[in-house]
Amino acid sequence: MELKNRKVQHACNLFDCAVTLLPRVDVRQVFERWMQWEPDDKARQAYTKTEERYNELDRASVIYERWIAVRPEPRVWVKWAKFEEERGKYDKVREVFQTI
Repeated sequence: MELKNRKVQHACNLFDCAVTLLPRVDVRQVFERWMQWEPDDKARQAYTKTEERYNELDRASVIYERWIAVRPEPRVWVKWAKFEEERGKYDKVREVFQTI
């Protein structure tokens, strides 16, 4: 409901509360369900940052790839390429820009 009304901060607060109160629920499951709603870019960025915190960089890369499928905008391509560059995956950076 919060996302439908474009209240991203409220949705994030609810998400934080849910994760705190329900620690046994896998965070990825919550995020994956959230992604089905096709939220805005802040939500997708939060998902990638979460995977980065858990040092699941390959998963974060897959999230960027799915993000591009939903929103093929130049700024998203650049974010993904910068992410791969910071990881030192220069072949992947080339691949990102070649798929544009």
